Amino acid sequence: MNCPYCRETIDDDSIYCDQCGGEILLCSLCGRPGKGKRCIFDGQVMIKPGHEVNTGTETIPVQQMSAVSSGTTDHGDKSKQLQPFKLRLYSKTHGIDITPSHGDVIGRKSGPFAEIFSRFPQVSGSHIKIEYNDSIWTVSDTGSTNGTYINKVKLVPNKAGTVNNGSTLRIADIDFSVEIAVSENATARI
Repeated sequence: MNCPYCRETIDDDSIYCDQCGGEILLCSLCGRPGKGKRCIFDGQVMIKPGHEVNTGTETIPVQQMSAVSSGTTDHGDKSKQLQPFKLRLYSKTHGIDITPSHGDVIGRKSGPFAEIFSRFPQVSGSHIKIEYNDSIWTVSDTGSTNGTYINKVKLVPNKAGTVNNGSTLRIADIDFSVEIAVSENATARI
């Protein structure tokens, strides 16, 4: 994960940043790291890692909260409404097929797919960030060494570019086909 204070890559189980010393807090709902009293993504209370959160149907240790943000755990209608359109990135050439969620970082050393990308030295440790807002998926290059491209257009670092169904996303030298489909968790408002 990235430290919310200095943005350096640190271990996912860190309690304090080993670079700047900042105390790491996690959102009690989505499990994302942050600073301050409330999560900037969903407004929930930030708590120290290792504490448990009662969701109403079960008690979950905060370290396991990434399942909530990826939509794999049912915690009421609110989490289901976050992503009515599912993003899929696949590369037949490299045998990669992933389904990222809002807020995911993709890189060789960070993010939920680090194990997959660890075998590609051309991919930066933290290469891109994926976000979902108002039914639109965007990708931001996080200052990578070898760049990110959407439909052969290079992204400016830290400036979001929109991906659509059928787009091509290039991370370093790996080309991905983009597929956006209605999620099976979609609500009636779609």
